[in-house]
Amino acid sequence: MVEAPDSEKVAGPLLVFGGPYSNLEATKALLCEARRRAIPPGNIVCTGDLAAYCADPQGVIDLLRRSGIRIVMGNCEESLAAQAADCGCGFAKDSTCAALSGQWYPYADRNIDAENRAWMGSLPRQLELEINGRRLVVVHGGVTSINRFIFATCDEAIEE
Repeated sequence: MVEAPDSEKVAGPLLVFGGPYSNLEATKALLCEARRRAIPPGNIVCTGDLAAYCADPQGVIDLLRRSGIRIVMGNCEESLAAQAADCGCGFAKDSTCAALSGQWYPYADRNIDAENRAWMGSLPRQLELEINGRRLVVVHGGVTSINRFIFATCDEAIEE
């Protein structure tokens, strides 16, 4: 198990979201709604996958970097920072997801500058928060696997 950092206390509402997927318009709308609800940047957490699928990876990364919110590294950030051959999602080779990622990943890779690539590589893999006396550990995927898909319908306990 990865060693957890000291937890940071958060007071007030906490907004946690993931997968902006290069959708600049949706990301702007989400941050606008957070401002309307008076949720400060320190109480907003993005669980990664900033760049994927949509048209503006650089724009989304620039916006989120400027926003001051907390961001956890996802497999897309890990792969783009390392200039890996694919997104690191682990899709089955003959799946629709693999076919789609084979199209968006090279586009995202070409449209992210070196500064943002380095920044993505420096993101934490987990974030520990304390809110209302409860400890919350935020990760992308699973604790031991950054690209693990966990759904509400999973029978197994979510411990790793």
